[in-house]
Amino acid sequence: MTPVGIARARDLMNGVKLSPDTVRRMKAFFDRHEVDKKGATWDEQGKGWQAWNGWGGDAGYAWARKVVRQMDSRDKELSQLARPGPKSAAQTPCHHFCESDCLPFSALNSRKIAPFSDR
Repeated sequence: MTPVGIARARDLMNGVKLSPDTVRRMKAFFDRHEVDKKGATWDEQGKGWQAWNGWGGDAGYAWARKVVRQMDSRDKELSQLARPGPKSAAQTPCHHFCESDCLPFSALNSRKIAPFSDR
């Protein structure tokens, strides 16, 4: 794994609150590397498998997609509010993470993140 991947795995295991930019990078990683699941060493828990699971695995991908959708939806709402009209974006607080619906990543099935071996 790369130093960034190791840092991400450590942050996820320690329940560190992730910034919106970090969640977007997580989703981008998963988008790029989903094809790795078809790789020759996937079933042998090779480097692609280790990286995928270090970034949170399938549960992390589902969570990142959900949070990015929420952020995109909120950004769209705010851009519409910024148009001239009765309300402006300055009057509406900006919260990318939905306090009532959005689960922290640790609430998902993060126990599937296995220790890494030196393969």
